[in-house]
Amino acid sequence: MAKRYTDSLKWDDPFFLDLPNHYKMLWMFLLDKCDHAGIYKLNPKMAHFCLDYKHDWKDVLIVFKDRIQVLGPGKWFIPKFVRFQYGPLKESNRVHDSIIKILKKEGVNKDCLNSLLEAKDKDKDKDKDKKKKDTDTEFILSIRVNPAYEGLDIDRELAKMDVWLTKHPDRKKSRGFITNWLNKADKPVIIKKPHKPQPEKPFKRPVYSKEQEAERKKNIDEFNKKYGYKIGA
Repeated sequence: MAKRYTDSLKWDDPFFLDLPNHYKMLWMFLLDKCDHAGIYKLNPKMAHFCLDYKHDWKDVLIVFKDRIQVLGPGKWFIPKFVRFQYGPLKESNRVHDSIIKILKKEGVNKDCLNSLLEAKDKDKDKDKDKKKKDTDTEFILSIRVNPAYEGLDIDRELAKMDVWLTKHPDRKKSRGFITNWLNKADKPVIIKKPHKPQPEKPFKRPVYSKEQEAERKKNIDEFNKKYGYKIGA
């Protein structure tokens, strides 16, 4: 059986004091039934059985306000549970690190998550986000200059991915996803005009002046005498 800290000062908390008794019991029930990361999977039947009261869960969210963050259908997160049980979360602590990973996986709001981290871990997280952003930018740039995707409108394909992902929230825009998408994308057909050979230009005999013609014949006669050839003029 899991053992947890309980706050004896809750009986002095104006928020808790002003709650009707069935909401007081429900709040303590949520703190006991959530997992070690402060995430409670909605179970109205169990709550009704244990508390002998049937709550309207929409009203519960209104009453508890910012003390509960809705992560998705039937899944709630209680930030104050984590703060009280563990204090500032440290990635160097194995238990804390497992909680941080769970909260990231479940999609807890970044601002909320940062408020739970120790100061130096917040800075680390920001640096990681910046490095990841820079790396992602370099990855997209490498795709733009890759000859394998020549002719593809990369911006248009990225926009089409975003539209597709809105309908498939279980998928992520990973590098593998982007590469597979672009590999399957229809590339525009580029029709190259056939090369037409240029017609050969007819040979034109150069025109010499009288002096140039006399000099040319003189050179030819000297060449023939010297080498025993007979080259016509």
